[in-house]
Amino acid sequence: MATITLKELPDKLHRQLKARALQQHRSLNGHIIALLEAATTPQKIDLDALLTRASKLRARVGGRLTDADLAILRGTGRR
Repeated sequence: MATITLKELPDKLHRQLKARALQQHRSLNGHIIALLEAATTPQKIDLDALLTRASKLRARVGGRLTDADLAILRGTGRR
């Protein structure tokens, strides 16, 4: 197996990773490996949920999206 060395890891991030590892009963190394696996594994898309969401959006905008609609939607849910 390969080995990776992280340089200049911020202290705060190191503390957060250690705390999460403890919460999940993992070693720091095991937790970081799990995070990397999750970040690089393709996620399965729930097509039914995606189509339902698209249908609701289409109903909200009457089937057409204008530039103004897109501008509003881009900011929805972001803070």
